[in-house]
Amino acid sequence: MKLGEKTAGVMRAREVRRKRARQATTQAIIWVGIPTLIAAIYYGCIASPQYQSIAVISVQSNDAGGTALEPLAALLPPAGAGRDTLLVRTYIRSRDLVKLLIANDGLREHYSDEHADWMSRLKPHASLEETYHYYLDKVDVDHDSASGTLTIRVLAFSGEKAQALNKSIIAAAEKMVNQLTARARHDRIRVAEDAVKSNGERLAKARQALLDLQHERGEIDPTKEAETILTVKGELEGQLAAARAELDSLETIMRSDAPKVLQQRRKVASLQHQIERQIKRLTDAQSGGVNSSIASFEPAFIQKELAEKAYETALKTLEIARVEASRQHRYLVTISSPSLPDVATHPKRLWKIATVFMISLSLLGVLGLLVATIREHAKF
Repeated sequence: MKLGEKTAGVMRAREVRRKRARQATTQAIIWVGIPTLIAAIYYGCIASPQYQSIAVISVQSNDAGGTALEPLAALLPPAGAGRDTLLVRTYIRSRDLVKLLIANDGLREHYSDEHADWMSRLKPHASLEETYHYYLDKVDVDHDSASGTLTIRVLAFSGEKAQALNKSIIAAAEKMVNQLTARARHDRIRVAEDAVKSNGERLAKARQALLDLQHERGEIDPTKEAETILTVKGELEGQLAAARAELDSLETIMRSDAPKVLQQRRKVASLQHQIERQIKRLTDAQSGGVNSSIASFEPAFIQKELAEKAYETALKTLEIARVEASRQHRYLVTISSPSLPDVATHPKRLWKIATVFMISLSLLGVLGLLVATIREHAKF
């Protein structure tokens, strides 16, 4: 009896193992075999061949700052060109370029061709947003920061179309770079011209203010008048000193009421009076002395002088801006022209099938662990 029970237990265990083996086989077929078979059928028999055109471009510069490339260093990026290269990359991945390719190169018509398989092609009436995301799947732009280059890879259903689209993308990018360069030149000169215009207006206002002040006070330049007064005063003081010396000499040999002494005294008094008049012309604020005129004219002269210097600086800046703008130039260089593929490189069929197989196998393993965990918890 005990031997029979033992034999029955062994049979039940074998049956359980066979059942679990059948379940595992069934699960493997469902979760791994069928997806892998579908992938093999699709990628092996249905998936449309796609051709990849590759090109390498770079943005170079010959700015006045010395960032131009030497001929023997054409693969090295110039200083500051990295930003321009990234701008080109952004433009290539932009919706504006997609619109341009749709209008001029039949982008939507090619990728929605009915001869392509339904999973690979674009919907015939796809929206711009759908077309844009599809375009990003077909066009890859890789930036190499070390060399400052962009590698453009374009996938299409024919080698000729892939090359044509790649050429159109490069042509559009080159046009964009030229427009940016022209705009930079124009903006640089425009800023300098605006500075010349504003400083010219400032100088004209300063000159007009000075003319109005000269007309109002009836003077041209009080500083020159002050110089004249000081010159006359100095001459009179010299004459006064000589007259006093002569008077002292006369007083030593003549009586104080002698006609000649009296005459010399009058001369000394006259010279002293003239000197006082010159001093009054120079310093008397009540009668509008030259000093007050200078104080009135000085701000106008200072404003005129500052405006003239600013205007001269603006003119020099404009000339420098024009010279530098004529030398400033960024241009797109095609290091490797768009290739014409003669063999379809996509989809990578074996790789895709292997990927589906590995993903399915991983999902089966995750599912098996999940089921085993649930059963283990169910025992408690």
